[in-house]
Amino acid sequence: MASQAEKVELVSTHGAGDCFMGMFCASMINGCSLEESVSRANKAAAIHVSRKSH
Repeated sequence: MASQAEKVELVSTHGAGDCFMGMFCASMINGCSLEESVSRANKAAAIHVSRKSH
């Protein structure tokens, strides 16, 4: 399965994988499809890496 990456201005990749997996697992547990779970996880990780707050 392929998924398009979100385009953001990168601040830091620290924690990106944890953020992705957290959203992916939460989405799957809550009944989202694989495709929807990946899409949500990509968006969450994109937001995470574009902010200084971590």
